[in-house]
Amino acid sequence: MRLIMSGINGHYLRYITDNFASQTEEVLAAVAYATKSSLLFDWCWENNIPLKFYGRLDAEVAVSIPILTSFLKKGLRSLHVALSNTITRKSSGGAELVSI
Repeated sequence: MRLIMSGINGHYLRYITDNFASQTEEVLAAVAYATKSSLLFDWCWENNIPLKFYGRLDAEVAVSIPILTSFLKKGLRSLHVALSNTITRKSSGGAELVSI
């Protein structure tokens, strides 16, 4: 398993998609503002890699409508989608869930 956080930890998604399709058994993705499907979502679909996607859905539709539509068109055989309008806010007493 590898945590991909781009410039934050030096691990970039493109490195995985270019080199490890045959070795990838499953993708767990938490993306708050998903606007393009080409790099990760389409790659999973094209390579028959199960995807568990956790995204944010709020009044501004943080996950774009075309991405949600493509999930529905492709079917849900190897896809798990969880959308939330709840965020976690840190407070002095620890983490606190806040519903938007």
